[in-house]
Amino acid sequence: NSGPHQLADGTILCSGYISVASGHPRAYLLRSRDGGRTWGDRSLICRDSAESSVILLQSGKMLAAIRRQRSPQRLLPGDDIEQLKAMNAWRDGNIHLKHGFMADSYDKGYTWENVRLAPNTPDMKHGLCPSDFVQLPDGRVVWIYTHRYGKDSGVMARVSSDDGDTWSEQRYRIRRLPDPGHGTYATCLLYTSPSPRDG
Repeated sequence: NSGPHQLADGTILCSGYISVASGHPRAYLLRSRDGGRTWGDRSLICRDSAESSVILLQSGKMLAAIRRQRSPQRLLPGDDIEQLKAMNAWRDGNIHLKHGFMADSYDKGYTWENVRLAPNTPDMKHGLCPSDFVQLPDGRVVWIYTHRYGKDSGVMARVSSDDGDTWSEQRYRIRRLPDPGHGTYATCLLYTSPSPRDG
């Protein structure tokens, strides 16, 4: 779901997911050491997950945004089952609750920790996913995500000044959704204009 990232040693990282017969997909990070011709050395980001986006930050930390898809048998502490039923969280009877999550890695994506709900997600129906990140030259991280439901539906963004540990209360609307209830696969690109001496 996200673009590739190249490490200093030339290794290319790219996220993906595998759909399994149980209906609980798994998000992975894959590696290529031959310029993208072959891929392997797979590491698990998170179970019950799909459509993950990862970014390698200037600090060396990796940050992942994950669409976590979970069933009533995989509730989280604090989940209110009656509220989830009332808001039709398991849409069309497919017993899947889709929420945005985040996770951190400090070893180039081999292990992931601090798997957590993205900000505001508990109150969002099928909330805040899929999403992506970009880091600005000044170090701030921009998180862009799809909020599919309600009068404020649209592609939104928030900003972090501490590598994704906390996020701004201020939300920025990138665009409205032409068909609320149906999202878009938002992604981030950072364009840096050439300096005058580069022509």
